[in-house]
Amino acid sequence: MEFSQIIVALLTFSLGFVLVRANTCIVVNTKIAIMDRNYSGWAGIIFVMSWAALISVALSLFVSSAELAVQFTHLGESILFGGIALGLGALVNKGCFMGSVSRIGCGNLNYIFTLIGMGLMLLICSEFTPDIIPEKSIVQKPLSDHNHVTWLQTVFFLSLAIFCFWQLRHHRRRDVFTLLCVGVIGGLLFGLKPDWTYSGLFIVIWQWPEIFADWFIELSAALVFFGAVLSAILKQEFKLTKLDPAAVLQSFVGGAMMGVGAVLIPGGNDTLLLLGLPHAASYAIGAYAVMGLTIASYFYVRKRTAAVQLSKI
Repeated sequence: MEFSQIIVALLTFSLGFVLVRANTCIVVNTKIAIMDRNYSGWAGIIFVMSWAALISVALSLFVSSAELAVQFTHLGESILFGGIALGLGALVNKGCFMGSVSRIGCGNLNYIFTLIGMGLMLLICSEFTPDIIPEKSIVQKPLSDHNHVTWLQTVFFLSLAIFCFWQLRHHRRRDVFTLLCVGVIGGLLFGLKPDWTYSGLFIVIWQWPEIFADWFIELSAALVFFGAVLSAILKQEFKLTKLDPAAVLQSFVGGAMMGVGAVLIPGGNDTLLLLGLPHAASYAIGAYAVMGLTIASYFYVRKRTAAVQLSKI
């Protein structure tokens, strides 16, 4: 067991801990933005992404092996279909990847089936349809080799962080510090291990014991849930929710749809927010925009429908 693996495990646990205390769910925040015209939730999401970006640059100053770019050999229409699948899956599930972790931590057992549906779809795609998975390559770019574009990106993300901080304070959000922690911890986690994802837990269980050498770093992904549970208990928000057949089915289907999206892009909204967008990767910008527009379109239609029905009364 290497020291870097222990660091990744601690960061994973910490990420789960702060997710319970910060509203980072794209479904919840988009609903508030469309229905109530309150955009502070999206300011929080951008705030998290900006700090993850700043941390990725800071890492390059001290960690020579820190990866600063993610590239894919072929994407195209998979961005469109993957973004739509993530958006629709999050709507069906009533929560995105990060929102599901928070709800599991608070004791909602129905969302365990979100992970089961997602993991099952990831396994099916990796085992039987590997040709639809885009090929990913991590490209190292030491800071000494960076051009002025990288520094412009740094200034851009710093400006975004300051603007979003002002917006969050203006709306008197109480989770500003925890949002900052999500960005910092997420930036460190994905900076040290760009291929990290708690969905990898399903792969190592499925292929046990063939990939025994990597068991610790993969199984440590489960610590994100232990961190979330401990955070909810300390916050006195942990309450076991009884399994409901309808909610279980809804979570399973939503998770499966998000699993398909994660395969096509690849990566869920957590990977896009904490890795792809901070590196200004074109695939992440496109996929996250499609996912956000899919979710926003649903709530916009729902709001307009409700307004029309109200006018007929």
